[in-house]
Amino acid sequence: MAVYKVGTGSGTVTGTFVDAITGVMSPVVINCGSGGSCSASAAPGSQFTLLEQAADGSTFDGWSGDCKVVFDPAGPQCVIVMNNNTTVGAIFDKKTP
Repeated sequence: MAVYKVGTGSGTVTGTFVDAITGVMSPVVINCGSGGSCSASAAPGSQFTLLEQAADGSTFDGWSGDCKVVFDPAGPQCVIVMNNNTTVGAIFDKKTP
C-alpha cells in the first residue's frame, strides 16, 4: 500500500492494521508524518484503517484512490482491505481566510 499526500496544505496520516493471518490489531503500523508519502506491506486480506490530522492552517479535504470512506466523529477514515497493490491519496489544502 502506498499513501501519498496532495494539495497545498499539510497534515499527517496514521493508521491501524489487522493482520489477516493472526487477526491481531496493531495500533500504529503506518505513520506518514509530514512527508509526502509512505508505504506499508501486509498479507492479502489484511485491513488498514487510515486516519488524518490536518496541520495548523490546513484542512483535510478527503481521500482519493482505493479506499472505502467510513465517517467517524473523529473524522473520515479510509478503510483498505489488501488484495492488490493499493494507492491512496490524502488531500490537504491551506485554509482560506
